[in-house]
Amino acid sequence: MREIDRLTTELCGIPSSVLMENAAAATAQIVTARGSVLEKSILVLCGPGNNGGDGAATARLLALAGAKVDVVLFGKFEKTKADAREESRSRCVHQVFRMRLGREVEHSEAQ
Repeated sequence: MREIDRLTTELCGIPSSVLMENAAAATAQIVTARGSVLEKSILVLCGPGNNGGDGAATARLLALAGAKVDVVLFGKFEKTKADAREESRSRCVHQVFRMRLGREVEHSEAQ
């Protein structure tokens, strides 16, 4: 899969962040098609690679749909791949914490 992503990015010019968002949207759509996620608890497990970024983006979308999402990152945040790290940092982690805590989260709290 890594090779397919790389070729799609290099040959077709589609940024890996767009591939990540598309994968997340498709996954969230499958989950929400099974029934409402409103107020449901969902645990998303993410590894340090770009599939972990897909999971982080999926968690963000499910949280926006009203789910109570918890995200677990296996490994050190600093060792995650660039796109996965950015997805986890800028979109998912702060969004989920903000929704769960009802306030903005300091960067040190989110790590």
